[in-house]
Amino acid sequence: MAFVKLFFLFVIPLHLLQLSLFAESTFEMLQYQMGCRLLAFLEKLRIKFVRERNQRKRQREETPAKESDKETEAIKVY
Repeated sequence: MAFVKLFFLFVIPLHLLQLSLFAESTFEMLQYQMGCRLLAFLEKLRIKFVRERNQRKRQREETPAKESDKETEAIKVY
């Protein structure tokens, strides 16, 4: 009877400790995976916005160039 009490006093807490360590390591692994996914998503999102920003810059630079070409042609006609 005393053996059973000692068994439950020491084995169950060790079992719970192992379970707790397993849960903690699993949680850390899931955090790492989610962090990697989030990082990949943010990198793709940044590339998309940088590409769009550069495209808008090019359009702004081309628009005044076209207008100045039109003005130059108008001056040549007169």
